[in-house]
Amino acid sequence: MKKTIRTISIAMLGTMLFSTASPVLANTSQTAINQAEAEVLTAQEAVRKAEDSVITATNNLASAEVRYDTAKSNLSKAQNDLSSYPIFTLTEEYINTLKSYKTSYDNALKSQLAGMADSLIALNQYTPNPNDNYVVDLNNLSNDHKLELSFFAQTVENQIRTQFGLPETLVTQSAINFSSDISRAYLDSRYPTYNKHYATAINSISKTWGLYSIDSEVNQFYESKSSYFNRYPITMSGLKHVIYDTYVGFLFPKDEWLHHALSVTGLYDNGSTSYLALSFSGYDNLLNVHKISVRSNLILPGSNFDTVAFQNQNTDELLVSKVSEAQTEFGSVQVIYKTRLTEKSTADATLSRAKAALAEAQKSLDDLKKEQGSSSSSSTNKQKPSSSASYVGATTVGKKDDSLLAVYRMYNPGLKVHLYTTDSIEYDILATRGWQQEGESWKTTKSGVPVYRMYNPGLKVHLYTKDVNEYQILSTHGWQKEGISYRSEGTVKIYRMYNPDLKKHLYTKDANEYKVLATRGWNQEGVAWNSK
Repeated sequence: MKKTIRTISIAMLGTMLFSTASPVLANTSQTAINQAEAEVLTAQEAVRKAEDSVITATNNLASAEVRYDTAKSNLSKAQNDLSSYPIFTLTEEYINTLKSYKTSYDNALKSQLAGMADSLIALNQYTPNPNDNYVVDLNNLSNDHKLELSFFAQTVENQIRTQFGLPETLVTQSAINFSSDISRAYLDSRYPTYNKHYATAINSISKTWGLYSIDSEVNQFYESKSSYFNRYPITMSGLKHVIYDTYVGFLFPKDEWLHHALSVTGLYDNGSTSYLALSFSGYDNLLNVHKISVRSNLILPGSNFDTVAFQNQNTDELLVSKVSEAQTEFGSVQVIYKTRLTEKSTADATLSRAKAALAEAQKSLDDLKKEQGSSSSSSTNKQKPSSSASYVGATTVGKKDDSLLAVYRMYNPGLKVHLYTTDSIEYDILATRGWQQEGESWKTTKSGVPVYRMYNPGLKVHLYTKDVNEYQILSTHGWQKEGISYRSEGTVKIYRMYNPDLKKHLYTKDANEYKVLATRGWNQEGVAWNSK
């Protein structure tokens, strides 16, 4: 009887131990799974944030790359302009001999000048500018091209005049138009005589401008011309080369009367002011260079010849200044670009680590579920999403990026312009370079219609637009594309205004500012885009 009781007691004890241990083990296993699932969710959120950071860093880098490439290109162009600046050098012997020739027209002096020609020609050689390697229609040049070419001629001629100690020549719009009228007369008539002046047309055109003229088929007062064979089609660099060679030919002829040299040097001016312009005509394999010089003593009373001069934009002082400005701009943009590269690299590395951590957390969860057994795993799966579903759902499905970015406003009192940026690095760096920080203007999102940023190096202003057509068209009119600046999304209206006197835009969400400035010279241009 005792043995039986002992046996039952041991069996019952075993049963009791087994029945009480199972719930404890199950609860412990479920707790571990719950904790692992929480770690997976945390890792998924870290991946989502890292992906957002990569998107932001990628967009910032793309924008910085556009600005970097633009600044680098501008610097290269400025350096090309400076390195190709035309130099024209004369010797003291040549200067003194030509001055003496002007007073006597002695053939012996003419022979001396001819003897100097070869060495002076070798001394004066054209330096091409890579920026000018584009084809132009020499018979239909734009006014900007005519002005640029006249400035080039002025740069060469004024160096010559300065070495002679004589007043510099000036470029005016009337001189350009007068020169164009003359070259058009050559082209329309296809004037056939090589290297001779179309005096009849020049004298007739002079009268229409109110300039002194004579009735002659041989003589005229305004044109110095050179002609070349088979020189077109031609590039802008080619035209400048022809201009330079024309001056070489004018000053160092070996078998020609030195009339052109006396005109170019200013020895014919006799104290009067000289107005310069230059044009071309091309026909029948002939290229003519028409250098026009109008002396002030030949402008008659009541003439419609305007003497208001342009400022030459290609002086060595201005070119040095442009290189300095371009170097400063490139330095600023380069700092931002390098920062954006670092941010992108950091964001990529952070995302890689986050994905690795997620994979590890997911593996730990899967291992725990396998250990729990099929029933426990099934129960858990009814309550929790699978690894792939939970990851996709947490990161992409139905998700809209509503995170907000601040758009900062800056003001440069020297340029009298505003700048708008979401780039805090740019905001801080420009604050050390003459820009005043004006704080946050509005909020933008990472999604929505793109708002593009453009820059005009001539006006030194930025423009912002969500109009893709405007963005494309302006890029062909001197504006440089700088990519997406921010996005148009939300209900807050951002207004655009324009001041025609300042030639600058302003952007504001302040309806009162929009209204008040409209009474102070600013034109209202409506809602440009929306923000948060």
